[in-house]
Amino acid sequence: MSDTGGLEQEHDWLDVGDVSDVVRRKKFVVGEEESAIVVVAHEGCVYAMDNVCIHKGRELGRGVVLRDRLVCPGHQWSFQLGTGWEAVKERCQPTYAVRVTDDGRVEVDLASRTVVFPDAVASDTDVMS
Repeated sequence: MSDTGGLEQEHDWLDVGDVSDVVRRKKFVVGEEESAIVVVAHEGCVYAMDNVCIHKGRELGRGVVLRDRLVCPGHQWSFQLGTGWEAVKERCQPTYAVRVTDDGRVEVDLASRTVVFPDAVASDTDVMS
């Protein structure tokens, strides 16, 4: 049980599809333009992050997944799927919490948008070796 200081955390769950469809599609975008989110199913997990790259505004949904990272098609920045961390440039793409419901629906929490800072990912040392 986590301590929230007596405050309930707000959630805004967006249904993005049945888990079998999400896994089959592997990578897709939900939402529009600047508020769009790319959803990625990779090695048994589902991840979500802002679709617009923090570097040059390219669409990450057009990128490729390589070694647990989503690689931007513009300048090849590679964001760790779980944290959004780009280890070479030491910057972070915003990510979202994802859950699979009891009835097999995948949901993204729009209220959970998170940016990780360098000391929070100090253990991320596998820089595309």
